[in-house]
Amino acid sequence: MITIDKVIELVCATDEFCKNFEAELSKNLKIAPIKGAEKCTRDE
Repeated sequence: MITIDKVIELVCATDEFCKNFEAELSKNLKIAPIKGAEKCTRDE
């Protein structure tokens, strides 16, 4: 059975992974920014 504590633990672990992953990408991945990329939106 999945308890709320396990869900919270999973979310925290995922958040920590994303923070570390983003930091590693910013150190190791050098890609020129795409002009207008920040303006992209999803049309529904």
